[in-house]
Amino acid sequence: MSATRLIVLVATATFTLPALATDVERADTADSTSTPAVSAAGDPAAQEGYVERSTITTNMIDREPQDEVRELTNDHTQVFYFSDLRNLAGETVTHRWEFDGSVIAEIPFAVGGPRWRVYSSKNLLPEWVGDWTVSVVDSGGQVLATDTFVYTEAIGGEADAELAPVGEGPADSAQP
Repeated sequence: MSATRLIVLVATATFTLPALATDVERADTADSTSTPAVSAAGDPAAQEGYVERSTITTNMIDREPQDEVRELTNDHTQVFYFSDLRNLAGETVTHRWEFDGSVIAEIPFAVGGPRWRVYSSKNLLPEWVGDWTVSVVDSGGQVLATDTFVYTEAIGGEADAELAPVGEGPADSAQP
């Protein structure tokens, strides 16, 4: 009788799949996927907090601004200020709303992580036409970012806003 030898080869493969997003980032929570930038000296302990991006907008969807406002007519009654904060965990930052040089409102936020997105809103009265400034101010009083818009009289009663899609046009915010 002849002996038959059976050889079985088993091949295995390992695949690495990208992680699937299971959470939707809340406006008051950290983004765990971001990695803080290292300072020029390479020392993570020397990192300073800053504003990655900020903008004035007429609409927020899923905690993201939908446009950038530079000029807004007074038939719009609400405007938002968005800021994406970095390396400010444990601090309180404030959105300071100013109208023609006078502080109208200050809205504080407790920052809970290395990347924190926040926004505030302001209801506008039609007679408040003029120059508006909104700033991000840290707990020590240092202005981290500033954005401006002009609130103007509506012409002919129609809503008219000078809007630009986010990420287009000149940057309005000051970043360190």
